[in-house]
Formats: sequence, structure tokens, C-alpha cells
Amino acid sequence: MSQVYLRHRRETAYDPVDTAADLQDEVTDYVMNEKYMPKKWRYLIGKGIIDKCDELLDNVIAANETWAKGKRNMELRKELWEEAYKNCKQLDRKLTRAMKVVPTVTAKSLNNIADLLYKEEGFLIQKKNHDKEMG
Repeated sequence: MSQVYLRHRRETAYDPVDTAADLQDEVTDYVMNEKYMPKKWRYLIGKGIIDKCDELLDNVIAANETWAKGKRNMELRKELWEEAYKNCKQLDRKLTRAMKVVPTVTAKSLNNIADLLYKEEGFLIQKKNHDKEMG
């Protein structure tokens, strides 16, 4: 239970779940767009990118839903935040590979995705550091 009265609570721009979900949507739209990712590249390159986004969102949701009570829960939560951060780095690498291999994938076309990815990485670092202070 929060220690802040309901009337004093405010929305925060700090939400790794929403950002990860937005990232998942952006990546899916991008990969399924023939203009950016031709069909011949979708299975080999695109599917791995989408799968990594799915894994990222799953880890962020699991970490966010793990209560920070008790040593075991704190360790599990920390592991999940770290796994989500690794997913971000892996996704970054997969996107870089797509830029190198697929002629229609450019840095400019990946701008929105890159912005969301770096925003998510920042959130995950903050969450991990916050949990470290609590534990």
C-alpha cells in the first residue's frame, strides 16, 4: 500500500511497462511494413526482433508485478530488471544487424524505435538502482 494519500498521487512519466508496450507496437508495425522490412527478410531478421520485444515486455511486466518484500522477492525482481536490460541490449544489436543486412532498414526509419529503446533502457537503470537502494 502506498504511503501517499490518494488525493496527492500524480501520474508519473516513469513507466517502463508502458514504454516497453509502445516499443513492442512500434517494432511490430515497422517489421510488418513492406516499405521497411520486405517479406523475404521478415522470417530471418524480423521475427527475431519481434520475439525480443515480446521477451522484453514479459520481463518488465514480471519485474513490475513482483512485490519488493522479502529478500527472495527482491533478488527475483532484480534479476528480472537485469534480464529486461539485457533484452534491450540484444534488441539494439538485432536492429543494428537489420540496418547492415536489409537495404530498406535505415537509421532514420528506426528513429522512433531507437528513442523508445533508449528511454526504456534509462527506465530500467533507474528501476535497478532504486531496488538496489531498497534492498
